Amino acid sequence: MAWDDLVLGRRAVKLPTISDPVLVRADGSPLYIFASAVDDLDLGVTHIIRGEDHVTNTGVQLDLLAALGGDIGAPSASPTCRFWSMRRASRCPSASVRSPCARCAPTA
Repeated sequence: MAWDDLVLGRRAVKLPTISDPVLVRADGSPLYIFASAVDDLDLGVTHIIRGEDHVTNTGVQLDLLAALGGDIGAPSASPTCRFWSMRRASRCPSASVRSPCARCAPTA
């Protein structure tokens, strides 16, 4: 699976080397990669911007979108958002855009 990333340029992942993604839990509830693909198609999303640490997931999601009969024309990756402590923002339990949690805030 190959695509032109608006930030990083041409990207590709070898999908056969990646394990098949789990789309639905045993209880029937969808996991993120499936739910977000369906939601993106339903809402007519045209651009997806994610952290560069999700480049592999982007290939999986583009493949899933194609299987569902859709296309997101412009995926792009950006450097992973980090707080002052260099902790990944997505892993910060109580952070928001306006105020990082106490563990991630700079110390004097």
